[in-house]
Amino acid sequence: MTTRIPAPGFPNAYLCNYDAHQIERDLSCAEIMPQGVEPELMTFNDVWMYPGFSSLYQDNGERIPGTESRYFRPNTPVRPADIERSAVANDGNSPLLVDPSALRKFYGGFLTIDRPILYFGMYTRHYGHFLTDSMSRLWANRSLPSDLMRVFLPHGSPDRAKIPFIKFINEKLNLGSLPPEITSYPVRFRKVVVPEPAFQTRYRIFDNADTPHLDVTHAVDHADEQTRPVYLSRSRLQQRLRDISDEDQVEAIFRSRGFQVIYPEMLTLSDQIKIFNTAPILAGFIGSAFHTALFSRRSYSGQMILIAGNEVLSARFLLIGAIKGFTTDYVKAGRYSSSSGKREVIPDVDAIKSYLESKF
Repeated sequence: MTTRIPAPGFPNAYLCNYDAHQIERDLSCAEIMPQGVEPELMTFNDVWMYPGFSSLYQDNGERIPGTESRYFRPNTPVRPADIERSAVANDGNSPLLVDPSALRKFYGGFLTIDRPILYFGMYTRHYGHFLTDSMSRLWANRSLPSDLMRVFLPHGSPDRAKIPFIKFINEKLNLGSLPPEITSYPVRFRKVVVPEPAFQTRYRIFDNADTPHLDVTHAVDHADEQTRPVYLSRSRLQQRLRDISDEDQVEAIFRSRGFQVIYPEMLTLSDQIKIFNTAPILAGFIGSAFHTALFSRRSYSGQMILIAGNEVLSARFLLIGAIKGFTTDYVKAGRYSSSSGKREVIPDVDAIKSYLESKF
């Protein structure tokens, strides 16, 4: 028997087979900002960027708070796993203090850009983190003057801008690219405007967090509609952080219910955006593919079914759903295992069947 209860503090989100008290503790730090409240704009003078570092620095070598590649809301507790990955704001590539003289000597000089810049943070090659973290400052792209030079940090490789989904988004938003020499030397920017991230990892979301995603969506042709419910499979991913053990069994269950099984990595981003705007139901195990929901129009009336493999539920997808307004069921139907030497999810096939029987 599947129990389905509202997620505390999140409209249109429901929890299936979860302990309500534990979930309330897990989500207690999450915050949905009121409509009309926008992130802040910060302005700095004489700011330094150093190759390989994913933050900006003051002239004396101190890192500038708020310019981290992955931004946590100040004074918010972080999870132990985040602390283990990095002692400082999950941004281990950027120390709190650097030696400016040594860095400039090592690179044999530096560049100066007198033109004011609009700082968007760092490109990350990870699809989900690009849509949430790398695009989290792009809300300012539409509203700020065009004479501000738009700057992303390539973080070690300018080729990141050539990754297909990043290139597609850059083209739709007319962002352009950095001059190659900027990635090879320390750079002093005379004036930098830094937008506060509208999506702050796991903890806070502003109503305009999906502004750049919707700008991309408006540039995509939605002539072909997805009329069947869809199951998003992870089984054909070449590089997987989490395998779904025997996912073919799960696929078969959904096929028997009339779902079409789709492999997101085999589709263009344009086609994925169409599916996330037209499919009546989208189902699958929680993962990066569901960050594409940021491209769903606010008028999208479909439903989502996100299957999880553990008791802890990240606020990440709940925050996205909160500003979008579509209905989402979070279904605990599995467990994590590392017995094979890699992290994988062991699906609870009976729990999935029971949920679908109660739902349809």
